[in-house]
Amino acid sequence: MRAILAQLDLDDALLGINTMPSSLSMEEKQRRDRKALSQIQLHLSNQILQYILNEKIAATLWLKLEQLCMMKSLTNKLHQKQRLYSHRIAEGTSLEEHINVFKEIVSDLEALEVKYESEDLALILLCSLPPSDTPFRDTILYSRESLTLSVAYDSLISKEKMDQIVTGTETQAEGLVARGRTQERNFGSDNRGRSKSRNKSKTCNYCKKKGHIKSECYKFQNKNKKATPNHKGKQTENTGEASVAEDDISDGKLLIVSD
Repeated sequence: MRAILAQLDLDDALLGINTMPSSLSMEEKQRRDRKALSQIQLHLSNQILQYILNEKIAATLWLKLEQLCMMKSLTNKLHQKQRLYSHRIAEGTSLEEHINVFKEIVSDLEALEVKYESEDLALILLCSLPPSDTPFRDTILYSRESLTLSVAYDSLISKEKMDQIVTGTETQAEGLVARGRTQERNFGSDNRGRSKSRNKSKTCNYCKKKGHIKSECYKFQNKNKKATPNHKGKQTENTGEASVAEDDISDGKLLIVSD
């Protein structure tokens, strides 16, 4: 917020109207103060804004915000430390999002004048990973002579990018397999369709009609069904006679001839 006011050349309003350059008229000082006040209010959440609505001067509003958000009390410090130590990433959560929350906690601690060594913060961050990332964490910890927080950040971001590449490759491979199976099924259907279309110009040797062959003739198939014995697969005892048995395993009929 201070950076935004500095960019607008309004940061001197945080110290009070009396600290503004004497070359400015009182009307100009009050105008700059109102602009700074409105800029701060526009960047506050409703939860914070309800506590400072009665403040009409930018300097007093800023002091009120410091009391609310930047209080350097023991309770606030312990709360932020608890957030740091208990911060854990759940399985499947984005590492980038996890790092952003971690940076926010570290920034809040620095605002409360709580300092940590870079190596300690890196260790805390790596220990916040889920159990499935234990091999990756151990590799980072034991493959280096020194460890810094920036190294931990870079390693986690690189890992997430690599995981995204691997996941995308596996998804693409599964899609190709599914597409291949569909094409195989379509190829078989096309063959059956072409087989029937080729027989349209032929004449059946049984019923003497065009458009099919004897094996596709319904009259011939019905005749075979009537000639089939009641017991499936049972042959007649008379030798030298042909018996027809129906086999349910396939869609066609199996003709068994016995001597």
